[in-house]
Amino acid sequence: MSDKLKLYSAGLTEQDNMVVSTAAKLLSYDDVGFVVNDGEISKAHLLIIDEDSQSGKQALRQSRAGQVKLLVSSNPKMAKNTIGLQRPIDLSTLKSVLKKLYAKLHAQLSTQKITASAQPKTQAVLELKDSLFNILIETKLKKRVLHITCDELPDIFIDGCNQCLATTANETELEKIFSLALDQITFYKLKPKSFAVHSNEMNVQSLHNILWLAGIRCSKGRLLPGHSLDKPFRLKAWPNFTRSSFIAEHLKLAAILAKQPMSMHQLAEATGVKMAEVVNFYNAALAVDLIIHEQGNNNLSGNSRSRSLEQQSLFSRIAKRLSLKGIF
Repeated sequence: MSDKLKLYSAGLTEQDNMVVSTAAKLLSYDDVGFVVNDGEISKAHLLIIDEDSQSGKQALRQSRAGQVKLLVSSNPKMAKNTIGLQRPIDLSTLKSVLKKLYAKLHAQLSTQKITASAQPKTQAVLELKDSLFNILIETKLKKRVLHITCDELPDIFIDGCNQCLATTANETELEKIFSLALDQITFYKLKPKSFAVHSNEMNVQSLHNILWLAGIRCSKGRLLPGHSLDKPFRLKAWPNFTRSSFIAEHLKLAAILAKQPMSMHQLAEATGVKMAEVVNFYNAALAVDLIIHEQGNNNLSGNSRSRSLEQQSLFSRIAKRLSLKGIF
């Protein structure tokens, strides 16, 4: 008897409440039983209310339109989802009415349970904290200069002011660094002018190169703090996939996001790409300033609209090759 049809009575006399409780006990079934006054009025399946009393009138105002109501009154009336009962309540009459309502109420409860179980569960993800990726983003946002060093791997110098980096590390070595725990890496904050000194005879490149790679490798399906899986966003430019290891799923995501805004939940459902990979892509794109969150303003200038249509045509062709025709 874990599932109950809940009755809620309001404004009734003590004697009427005893009649209601007795009728409910007489009509208890093996699978579903009646429970009187259990929980809030909004959660009740059936209301039994003395509509002539003040507390009964207040309960009616608090009730939902779709709730089934038995209204006790000296002048009973019938209406949609409402049955009028003559005062005082007769046990035999109430039991007969409840028996007729039981099948309908039980069916409604069963339908609600099936519908609830059929709803897809919202996929939750962990927050991305305390990673090298977070530190790189903070260095960029706060325009700091940072020296990153770890055992047996090349040093990295980050210039957040000019959004560039200097290192002799290749991509394989960078990926090894991204796989390390933070306690295996040492960080030194430097003065802005010192970057030019330390980067002498090193290859200087865009900070976005390492941010993209770190976003893909460090995220591991965890979302940057303060961001939502349900907020629609789009890409303002095509990612530079040539600067790091190519991942085919990211091409699918980019093709859709260049066409229309979507949330991460919608992207995962539309493309079949795992949510963890969608999150990795989002973090990386956000770090390199490619994400635009929808603000409800779709007005475009003539030139912008023209460029947008050209992009849509290109991405439509790409999407067709990726078997995403139904989305475009």
